[in-house]
Amino acid sequence: MERRLNGLDPVLTAEQYRYTVTNEMQLRYNRTFRDWAELHQATLFLHDNGVLLHYDDATLKDLYFLDPQWLCDMLAHVVTIREINPFARSGIMKLDDLKHIFKASNIGPIDTKDYIVNLLNKFEVALTWDSRTLLIPSLLPSEEDMYLAQIHPGQYHPIVKVKVPLRSRGWAIRNKKITVSPKSVLYNECSTSKGKFTMSMPSTSQTNLEEMNADNIPYQVASRSSGKSITRLLLMSYFPSGFWSRLISRILADDTIVDIIRSFFILPKDVAQDVELAKLLDLKAEWVLWQTGLQLKYGDITLFKMREILQTSDACYRQLKFKLKQDGIWCDVDLQNTSILEIYFPVDSLVIKPILNEDANLNKHRFTEELIIDCTTESTSQLLALAVDHIDILLEDWYPTLGTRFVHTSEGKFLVTRLVPCPKCLFAATEMDEHNMDQNDYSSRHLFENLMHIEEDEPSYNNQRRVRKSQESYTSECDSGVGPDSTDSSRMPSIEGHPNIQLEEQINNPMSIQVYYSWMVEECILAAYGNKSVTCPNHSDIPLALVAPDVIFLDLGERYLIKSENIKKGHLLGRGAFGFVFKGTCKNRGTNAVIDVAMKMLQPVHPGPNSRQSALIAYKAAQGKWDRDPLQYACKAYCTARQELNILLSLRHPNIVPFVGVCSSPLALVLDLAPQGALDLVLRHYRRSGAKVGPYTLQAIILQVAKAIEYLHRQHIIYRDLKSENVLVWEMPPPFVDHPEHPVHIKVADYGISRLTLPSGTKGFGGTEGFMAPEIMRYNGEEEYTEKVDCFSFGMFIYELLTLHQPFEGHESVKECILEGGRPPLSYRETLYPSYCLDLMVLCWSQQPKDRPSASQIVSIASAPEFVHLSDVVSLKHSAHVTASASAPVSHITDDGLSGSEMWLMCANSRVDLLLASNRGWLQYHSMALPIRPTAVCTVVNTVWIGDCVGQIHAYSATDGYKLFSYALESSNNASVNALLYLSSLKRVACGLSNGRLFLLNSEAIPSTPTSAEGSFVMTELGSTFILHSLCAVFIENGLTCELWCGQSHGQISIYSIKEHVVTNQETINHFQPIIENINVLNVISCDNYVYSYISPGCIVYQWKQKSRSIVNKLDCSKLVPCSESLKSIAIEEHLSPTNCQVTSLAVLHEELYIGTTWGCIIIAERSSLRPITIFRPYEEEVRAIVPLAVCKSSNANHENTPLLATIGRGYRSLLTRYTDVPVNIGNTLQSPVSSNSFSVTNKQNMFVLLWRAEHWGTT
Repeated sequence: MERRLNGLDPVLTAEQYRYTVTNEMQLRYNRTFRDWAELHQATLFLHDNGVLLHYDDATLKDLYFLDPQWLCDMLAHVVTIREINPFARSGIMKLDDLKHIFKASNIGPIDTKDYIVNLLNKFEVALTWDSRTLLIPSLLPSEEDMYLAQIHPGQYHPIVKVKVPLRSRGWAIRNKKITVSPKSVLYNECSTSKGKFTMSMPSTSQTNLEEMNADNIPYQVASRSSGKSITRLLLMSYFPSGFWSRLISRILADDTIVDIIRSFFILPKDVAQDVELAKLLDLKAEWVLWQTGLQLKYGDITLFKMREILQTSDACYRQLKFKLKQDGIWCDVDLQNTSILEIYFPVDSLVIKPILNEDANLNKHRFTEELIIDCTTESTSQLLALAVDHIDILLEDWYPTLGTRFVHTSEGKFLVTRLVPCPKCLFAATEMDEHNMDQNDYSSRHLFENLMHIEEDEPSYNNQRRVRKSQESYTSECDSGVGPDSTDSSRMPSIEGHPNIQLEEQINNPMSIQVYYSWMVEECILAAYGNKSVTCPNHSDIPLALVAPDVIFLDLGERYLIKSENIKKGHLLGRGAFGFVFKGTCKNRGTNAVIDVAMKMLQPVHPGPNSRQSALIAYKAAQGKWDRDPLQYACKAYCTARQELNILLSLRHPNIVPFVGVCSSPLALVLDLAPQGALDLVLRHYRRSGAKVGPYTLQAIILQVAKAIEYLHRQHIIYRDLKSENVLVWEMPPPFVDHPEHPVHIKVADYGISRLTLPSGTKGFGGTEGFMAPEIMRYNGEEEYTEKVDCFSFGMFIYELLTLHQPFEGHESVKECILEGGRPPLSYRETLYPSYCLDLMVLCWSQQPKDRPSASQIVSIASAPEFVHLSDVVSLKHSAHVTASASAPVSHITDDGLSGSEMWLMCANSRVDLLLASNRGWLQYHSMALPIRPTAVCTVVNTVWIGDCVGQIHAYSATDGYKLFSYALESSNNASVNALLYLSSLKRVACGLSNGRLFLLNSEAIPSTPTSAEGSFVMTELGSTFILHSLCAVFIENGLTCELWCGQSHGQISIYSIKEHVVTNQETINHFQPIIENINVLNVISCDNYVYSYISPGCIVYQWKQKSRSIVNKLDCSKLVPCSESLKSIAIEEHLSPTNCQVTSLAVLHEELYIGTTWGCIIIAERSSLRPITIFRPYEEEVRAIVPLAVCKSSNANHENTPLLATIGRGYRSLLTRYTDVPVNIGNTLQSPVSSNSFSVTNKQNMFVLLWRAEHWGTT
């Protein structure tokens, strides 16, 4: 009520629902539910009693509907009377029109309510088949409506035929590569205009090809039966609710049909250039839909039809006496008490006749005789295989109690009987039917008159859409309460369904006495392994190519069908659940070159004389099964091949295993050979060697697999079986080798249980225990789920890479563990991997699908430069500025000789934070207080010198933090120490004060007095001019001369030359001529013979050549955009201003220059040329310092000697939060980020210290 008063929908998200219920219970009863499970149980009770509604559905499980009546009203708006919804009169509606429907209602606008579409899908009120269109099954015309409108045009209210132009809709564009002639009749490249829905009204003059002939077109086009029609019947006890609407939407969504029809009719080359003929044949193929079927038409030619055979249908199947061979005996088939689905291909030919008048110009014609263009067998087979595949998967996944294969009824029959009628028997039946109609048209007239009589008894027919008749047989067991012959019966059957009339027809109609033979599809599949023909008692042997071209893979064409003589089997490579994999050699069809291939055998093949005993046992067991039940196992092998083919044929990606072809004898899928085999074998080799997968190899594998999964998801394919066993290795470094230059190339294979998905989700049980997502296991695949199940498997796949073990290895109750939120354990060794690798793994295996990243997000995260370079993150315990920092090497941190570095961070709140770092991350953090605020620091051998804001120097031991001395450089306390620099070869420390004074201090002496130690401690004073900000040193002449470069105000740099402790020269250079005031050289650093500087404020880094005192390169940081950002995490127009791109810090390590900016970006450039390598933004605000860590070389060969670098800045931006909406808790990255709350705003303002692996930046 409260939401209604506020004009809000009575719908709550899970978080809102939990919060509201908890608050209300606490307020009213002073108690709450113990846990989420208890609240869920109470919610189920309320749902069952209709108080509120909640559905465990992939797209709806996060929503709670508080008002069931409101929900019903919402759904009713879509299928209600046309005054409210005029947009869907024909059963097709654009998604954009939904907002118009609800605009005038009290329900409110639905601009942001995506759940409306999900609700329509859930209740099958309307189904989406692409991103723009809804199919509303109840508003489609029935077959009887269309039938009557065509037979008696003008006598009834015209029925709208819905025609959906066949086009590429952008939902399931899979780009199946089918060999197509460019001269295809059915597809014109320039005719792929924006496909709008067209509706035509049946009238007395039906449009046909001949009527399209204009006077100036010299050809006449007609269709002619080829006598090669293909029919397939599926017999079921009933059609489940929603079956036809889901089947229609699946077929409409599959754009591979666009490619298939391109090659239906191929014009001969010499005729294809005829412009007039091309115009005549430029008709678009289109779908015609009704409630229980659909057909694909080209003009008036039906290319393909799939429909339910109703009791009132014109098809004569129910009047025919069919026999079917079962266990070698021909048995009667009951077509009276069963539901029938017909798949029909007329396979008509196009007949083109030139119109030759007396004055006809023969030069205008490319041909003068009749031209017959036959439909290509390949295209027909492709469309047949596609239709059968959609039906089988729909039955198996959505209606498993009916569609599971090889499950029998109590009478020993299959739940679904798939029949292939003998085409010659059917042709004979058609001829007999036509003969009887010619002899006596009475029965036909009698049928229609009775049908008309029924219609006349329904006076409201013209004002109301006809209700679809029951598809049950006349003698249905479902009793309606009245006799079937009663005038009040609600099940008044059609005349042809009446048993008495059928008895009379059996006497008068010779068709019912004639026997018509058929075969099960399974029998045809078994015959495909042998002589490739089936036997009809009336017509002897019938080739499978005529009745079931799909079972002998004619849809693949010559390109993919490999002849036995072109392939040679080699030695056994391994075996899986499907059978053996052999190495083989195959002759390339185009070049005749011999290539190495992998043969995935789908029927038992002897593993060879030198094979292991286990392989022989497996072969004998498989062969025994085939011998006992060849029909079942031959069919299962074929279905496995067909399922994988349906996916593989449409895939083209560098990380997807390439498909070579199919060998039919023995049945085998032929794929590219992976030189190093499956990834699980490679990981096993690593484990035996005592090695682990290095971070760069790890990144390459994660990235390549993620790209493959991303590609599959873009093709709307759910993989469902991601694990190392199904990843094949082309290239991978050996154990103990990890370098970005060593190539890694892997490909994802095995698509046996992959599925095409629709916007409404997918059903079906499939996957491997331990890798299977909880939403599949909880409902055994009977509830819808999305492609996020692959992302869960991806988390487990990363676990395999990190641990070299399968998840839950040796665990007994894996399913219960996962459903309760348990995950496989990690040892200390795995926690040493880069933190983002661990975070990504934990995020991927989140319990809730909405919390997992998508495959595209995984690709973005894994390809970011931070992914393997960020070693660890720590937040300081305060928000004060870090004013200066230094690092001191530390050896033997642990007993096994681990070396590291200790960072000394000078903070503005008079604290020193000490952080101990190693290749394993941050190991220790503690603080100590200083009496006065520190401003500068440097490391001098094994001591740390700190300068403060009153001109004093303090020295501490780097090993134990013991204070060694303090010394005051200034008697007055009005100058701070701005810079300290250790000159190791001179055994001096350069110290610059804010007033411009520059001292050289003896690094080996400890001052005997706190002041006035000139001569013993303060060795030289160099100058006193401008304010001094920074120092660096360049050693020349083999280290004999030291040049001290001093960054000062007004863009000026002073250079002092020191030789043998004596200043020999001083000169001044400037960044700008003429001089610009109020700009400061805040940092100068040196490396070899180059000096790098920046001025503040400013966006440019300058590279100076020491010898010429000139600027040789510049890098403008305002021109660089961070790379690892999503569209939601970056606003370039708002933030990429010169103010935000000012340089704040510089550092050089090895061959790279590191630059920090005010926007929190870190830029990495080549030291020699300032060419940018990468840029990313790990901080919310400015980067305060970049510090290369001084690390002792480890004495233990097992420890990595990776160069380390620390960056200090304010506000940490996690890579994961940039691409996902899941908050990540800093400080405990190994916990699930899903269960943790986002760190608070105060923490966000803290200073964060990030530890980086400083190598191989340019290889991501």
